[in-house]
Amino acid sequence: MEHGTGKDGSQITVRRRPGAAVVVAASLLIMSAAQAAPSWTLLAETWAMPRSGATVATMAPLSEAVQALLTAADTQLVLRHPAREEGLLWAEELRGWLIALGVPSARLALEAGDATAENLQLVVRRNQDEQETQRKK
Repeated sequence: MEHGTGKDGSQITVRRRPGAAVVVAASLLIMSAAQAAPSWTLLAETWAMPRSGATVATMAPLSEAVQALLTAADTQLVLRHPAREEGLLWAEELRGWLIALGVPSARLALEAGDATAENLQLVVRRNQDEQETQRKK
């Protein structure tokens, strides 16, 4: 308990509840989860369509993910592909298209996901270098 004086000069007592720190910590955890890296799904059916620069540039999940990437500094677009040879080939082809369309190669990363996945996940996250710097602080 803490004692003090109110604005009008009256005596006040403030009781601190031990659970308040837990509530604050839980709130911070919920807020950080809400700020999780944005992601989109590129369906295999969408990618199976004939491709050209124009079609790739206008594919809804790709255009949205690239827009998010380019509006946030110190981020990279992670192409999380199915952890099979076909998935890696798909991600490498997509990476090539994105570079050809002007996305800086340094802002793209390939990452193997679940071997049973059928689609490719596009995740915009902070650069690994930036994350390392933040951990050291």
